[in-house]
Amino acid sequence: MAEVLVSVKKSFNKRLLEVWCEFDWGVDIETVTDEFILGKIDEIISSVKNNSVPDVSVLFKENVVVDMTESHVKERVMQFFARIREFIEEQGWQEFFTGKDGLRLKCKLLVESLQPRGLREEVATTVKYQARSAKEDEKELFKVILAKAFEQDRDFQRRKRSRTKDQSERKKNDTNTHGGDSLQHRS
Repeated sequence: MAEVLVSVKKSFNKRLLEVWCEFDWGVDIETVTDEFILGKIDEIISSVKNNSVPDVSVLFKENVVVDMTESHVKERVMQFFARIREFIEEQGWQEFFTGKDGLRLKCKLLVESLQPRGLREEVATTVKYQARSAKEDEKELFKVILAKAFEQDRDFQRRKRSRTKDQSERKKNDTNTHGGDSLQHRS
């Protein structure tokens, strides 16, 4: 079966394309090519909506969160990084995070968006004093976050086992203490 290709130029509303060409792009509609139009569409998509700059930090914290219901630590961190990329793309903010300054901003926002707070604080301290390269290197930051998330999960599991052990010992002691008394009262 033969493939049918439709010209981008011909698929546009002619009046709208005329206005874009004349007023915004400064080109003659007769000479405009599909490649040119596609390039302009890409520019529009990657630019900030109506040239207004939103509070990126607040939007990150609201929309990019760690899924604490995911029990597998590495998967949880992977999903966090995937969500960040997805959110940046959805918002058309790719240009905010290019170059050294952009990567530094992205890494800062990643740390600020981390949950729970203890993990965020631990990662921030590690990045500040021990793993400074993670301030502007997303891969290094991933390693730090993953290592700290594993540490926190191990601590959590250890405390959980300790609580369970303490509770079962208390129940055992309560049963021995109160169980013996109740048997004497029944006689």
